[in-house]
Amino acid sequence: MEQETVTQMALTVALAVSGIAFIYLVLCWALVWKSKLAPMRIGEIGWKRVDYIWIIIGSLALLIHILQTEANIKIAERDMEESFGRLAIQSLNIAATNLSDPDICVPSTAPARKNLAKEDIAELDAACEVFTKIRPLSRTGTEPDVKLIIYLTKHTTAPNYSNHTLSERVKSLYHSWANYLQQLDLISQTGGQVLTYENTISTSEYIASFLLACAIALRLAKVTGEIRLKTHPIESSKKPPVDNKDPDSAPSELKTSARELRLSAQELKLSATNLTKAADQLKNPSKFDTLQTRLANIEKLIPYVYWMLAGSACISVAIALLLQRVLTGA
Repeated sequence: MEQETVTQMALTVALAVSGIAFIYLVLCWALVWKSKLAPMRIGEIGWKRVDYIWIIIGSLALLIHILQTEANIKIAERDMEESFGRLAIQSLNIAATNLSDPDICVPSTAPARKNLAKEDIAELDAACEVFTKIRPLSRTGTEPDVKLIIYLTKHTTAPNYSNHTLSERVKSLYHSWANYLQQLDLISQTGGQVLTYENTISTSEYIASFLLACAIALRLAKVTGEIRLKTHPIESSKKPPVDNKDPDSAPSELKTSARELRLSAQELKLSATNLTKAADQLKNPSKFDTLQTRLANIEKLIPYVYWMLAGSACISVAIALLLQRVLTGA
């Protein structure tokens, strides 16, 4: 018997550990390892929010287990009241049996019968006849006797007897009967409460175990996920814009850009060289004076050039008009 109990406990523990491990692997596959079928990973803030989930699930499981414990207490109370009820039935059977023992049913040959008055003997014989009919089959039985229950139900009040012993035993019978009825009421009340708890909690026992396993597995997966975030950070989902151009044209464009950069660099070098020469000329006073003299000579020639251009223009107009007249006259 003890070996069977130990085996059952071991199987229960193994089943619980296996269930937690299975749920843990499923959660890691879905949320931590980034499987191809479930490519979702939770970030640092997401794992912080997971705390709310596993605490709520664990609280629900704990609440259901508390209700189950309260139901077990009610069941224990009902069992205790039923035990008291069996004791009350036993006391009732003993009290009913005492009403038909030799002290009440005095044999005709007994010496005690001679010491009794005729009225007492008649009263005892009548009581003996009645209580012998309702005598329980078992003096210490824990099951109610039908004949006794029917008699006590019909005769709700105890009859009066002048014999002291008979009167006390009848009072004891009805006192045991009152205790039995009171105990039946308590059994009925506790039984109704237990029935309500059993109907509500019996189906939720497996749900509570499953929720508790989920809470533990989710907590373990949270720790695993936070560790994996440190060792394998989540890559940013933002990617650089993809160029829609033909990939084959990329090398030629790079070559063109490189050629343009080289030409620009050469132009910059030439500009830098010219600026350096100009600066050198400005620094040399003799060259600067020569440049000024040339500019003054050019300014003197500008009016002559202007009149030459104006005269050339007038001559060109005159020649054009002359040609037009010649052509029209012809």
